[in-house]
Amino acid sequence: GEIKTRFELAESDSLVASHIDNVDQLTPNDKYPAGLQPRSRETMESVTQIQQISGSNFRPRSIVEADVLGKSGEPVVGLDNLVESGNVRILALRRIYKEGGKKLDSYKAEMKAWARTYGLDPAKVDSMKEPILIRRRMSDLSPETRIIFTQHANVSDFAAMRSSELAMNDARL
Repeated sequence: GEIKTRFELAESDSLVASHIDNVDQLTPNDKYPAGLQPRSRETMESVTQIQQISGSNFRPRSIVEADVLGKSGEPVVGLDNLVESGNVRILALRRIYKEGGKKLDSYKAEMKAWARTYGLDPAKVDSMKEPILIRRRMSDLSPETRIIFTQHANVSDFAAMRSSELAMNDARL
């Protein structure tokens, strides 16, 4: 069936990403269930992807504009604050918050510009420490269905899974 979500502004530090960003490498987050992240994020490809998203060509609209499949746009987050789709986007946004400057200003401006469209108060962006626009998954999913959902949401044209990742996911099912 259809998975219901709602738009929400969440504090960056309340969201549990699958990995910790150590700038030149990613390490698994102990607070994140290993089976929920279908991608091998310990690769340089993931670090490069974060650099591309948060780098000089940062396009805040690509993280704020809705994507019905959850493969781009706002990260999709469960009721328990686990990031189900968009872990790299969360890590890239955390880098932007750390750096500050024009990229951060443009991200906040983009969130404010879209807030009313999503039923949110634009003023809330300024009242928060590090707001991130997310889509909160409201549908209740069994653990097995949640894993399937994250697998489907994490297949993208931008960063296709390597054959070894696909094989590992197939073996889990």
